[in-house]
Amino acid sequence: LAGSISSSGRFASGLVAISLETLFGMNTRDALTVSIPLFLACLPITMYFFSRVVFNFNTRVSKIVAWLTCFSGPITLSYLYFYLGQNSGLAAIPLILGVGYLTITRVDLKLLILSSFLVNALFVTYLGMLPYALAPLGILALYMLAVKTLSINNFFKLLFFALLISFIMNF
Repeated sequence: LAGSISSSGRFASGLVAISLETLFGMNTRDALTVSIPLFLACLPITMYFFSRVVFNFNTRVSKIVAWLTCFSGPITLSYLYFYLGQNSGLAAIPLILGVGYLTITRVDLKLLILSSFLVNALFVTYLGMLPYALAPLGILALYMLAVKTLSINNFFKLLFFALLISFIMNF
């Protein structure tokens, strides 16, 4: 149904809505409206993951973060303004940041593959959010290079294999 549009030129959120239309016989407006809370329902669990992994918060505090995310004003407004594309990629940012943090601090091939899949999924879902997920990871990597907790060799290995995996996935 997406036709010949390149994967970076379409919103995967529209594909979710098309799936809801097809599976449940909804009209287009209803399917798009149901898609938004479906996307937003993923945000609290990714914020919980991010809080536990990156900030090393305890379970109680991370649960509070997740619950407060449910009641966040900007999140609620994004639903009211019907931001379909942005909402489809919103939960991916803390997820990519958390997995990317683990990848950079542990330099593991399995984590690198997972990170690359997530980054490329966000590339297809909502390209405009990709810098918000990648810039903090780049700054973290540069900081770790400066304080010598990440070797230059490992940095270039991560960069090379992330680009290689992304090229293969997009080819």
